[in-house]
Amino acid sequence: MLFRSAIAYSPNDSTIEVACYEDHRNVVISIEDEGRGIPTPDLERVFEKFRRLDEASDRGKGSGLGLAISKGFIEVMDGRIAAASPIHEGRGTRILISLPKSRATPEGLL
Repeated sequence: MLFRSAIAYSPNDSTIEVACYEDHRNVVISIEDEGRGIPTPDLERVFEKFRRLDEASDRGKGSGLGLAISKGFIEVMDGRIAAASPIHEGRGTRILISLPKSRATPEGLL
């Protein structure tokens, strides 16, 4: 869902970066796009059900449920999700997901 949102809200010729790393207790996933970005006052609200920033220009790009559903799954696994924007010269969004290793990986894998 998150990668699909990055594609939907980014220009056709832009780059989307997906990275994953681990720290002592967590697996962290970062998804970064070069889209129009999210205004700072709306950053927390993008995780609300049916929340879309601009109904007129977002028409046909989704229902406004993707980030809310993703947040629900992540929180059920004792994880966290956050958005940062803008990240590149007034544009782009970064979504960070942090999941406890114990919930993100099969036992013994890491």
